[in-house]
Amino acid sequence: MNVLGAPGREINEAAFQAEVKAVQNRQRPNYPSGQLAALGAGVPPGVKLPLIVYFHGCAGILRARIQHLSWLAKLDDFAVIAPESFARPRPEYCFRNFTVDISISDQIRAMRLTEIDNAMVQIATLPWVDSEIIFLIGHSQGGAVVSSYDGPVKIRGRIILNGYCSDLWGNGMGDDEALLTFDSGEDFWFQKYPSHCRAFDLSRSNGISIYKADSTSHDLVLKNWPLVRRFLAENLR
Repeated sequence: MNVLGAPGREINEAAFQAEVKAVQNRQRPNYPSGQLAALGAGVPPGVKLPLIVYFHGCAGILRARIQHLSWLAKLDDFAVIAPESFARPRPEYCFRNFTVDISISDQIRAMRLTEIDNAMVQIATLPWVDSEIIFLIGHSQGGAVVSSYDGPVKIRGRIILNGYCSDLWGNGMGDDEALLTFDSGEDFWFQKYPSHCRAFDLSRSNGISIYKADSTSHDLVLKNWPLVRRFLAENLR
């Protein structure tokens, strides 16, 4: 599903224009998308479904994220929504040499936080969503988006897949929420700017940290997917 940003957090769109022009012709793969109304069309009246909202990393819904969504789609107990940040023009922020364009960090942060705010506002209006059972899952930069959400929609639990947790993005978690994080000690993406997710998780009484100190993987969940399934199942009711 494509979810576009909406008013709610301040974004200086003018600051994006030069960056956006540089990538306007960039060809990105097209993946099947749907509208919210169509997503719930087959749900019988009165039925309420648990929901997972998945937020991709800084490069979009590519490679690992497609694998994550494929796995999530096989979970019979849940509906899954994956907002696409690149549904609107935006500059390229992260690069294959494990670097990011720090000069536009504030703009990217504001854009992505606006996107989650907008997505959750729309989700709150869906009659077929069980408002008591909503999970947020984010990979990489999407993990920062997930950790920061502090809006009015009640969250049952959050899963951060090799993501970023810091005061810069904010901690929006409630005390009653469950948390699962995956963190590699030698992750190349976090050599200069540490993830902080392990400390973020261990500070909570209901947090679970999957940490591999000697791993360089930026997608530690690839070998630990059963732990995600177990976490969701244990916190479903």
